[in-house]
This record gives sequence, C-alpha cells and structure tokens, in this order.
Amino acid sequence: MSARGWIVTLLAGIIACGGNTEPAGPKAGTLIAVLNTPNSQDGALVVRIVGEQTALKVSGSYRMDSGSQIPGGTTTRVIVSGQIADGDLLEFHVTDISKIASYVVVVEQAAARDTYALLDASGYNVTLRVK
Repeated sequence: MSARGWIVTLLAGIIACGGNTEPAGPKAGTLIAVLNTPNSQDGALVVRIVGEQTALKVSGSYRMDSGSQIPGGTTTRVIVSGQIADGDLLEFHVTDISKIASYVVVVEQAAARDTYALLDASGYNVTLRVK
C-alpha cells in the first residue's frame, strides 16, 4: 500500500472512532447533605438549602417536621428533628450533579433535645456529596 493509501486509511479510522464531539449534557442525581455537629444533644435544626432541588427527604430515622420554599426561588428551609448526630442529614434530587459546588446547605438554628434550649449554630458544618 502506498503512503497515500495509509494516510487515507488512518484518517478514515480516526473519523470513525471520534465521530461524536458533542459535550456530555447535565447528569441528574441525588446529593446528600452530611452534618458535622459540635453538640451531642441536638434535637432539632432549622436547615436552609440554596439551589434548585426536588424530592427533599431526611436521612435515617430523622423527621422533617416543616418546610417552606420561597415561591419562584431556590431557597428551602426545613426543620429536622430527632436524635441528631454527625452523618447523613438530608437527600435531594438535582438536575446536574456536576454543579454540586453551587448548592449551599446551612444550619440556621439548633435546639437541644431535652430542654429545647437554643444552641449556637455557628459551629455546625454541612458538606455535600453525590449519592
């Protein structure tokens, strides 16, 4: 085979293998909010979620006692109660898991389990991971 034949064959192979150059679209999925609490007696938390999400639910044996979403907005507040400890707190569905950094989950208020005394919410940390 001539050099020109090899070049044509090589180009045909490259075109056949790399025909789709369109970037991949958004991949929907579930994000999990993981809590790190400074307290051992948490009984209730007011949690704010910023970012468009659906199918919000609590993890484990927690209860979600209330929820509100600003109409037309992307902020949701919920009250999570139970024997709250470090670990998975909430799950929610998003349209694009690659945009995980654009979501924010914050503990706004906290109350003790037995006394309902308000706790300082500044020591709480919530991170997100893909389920």
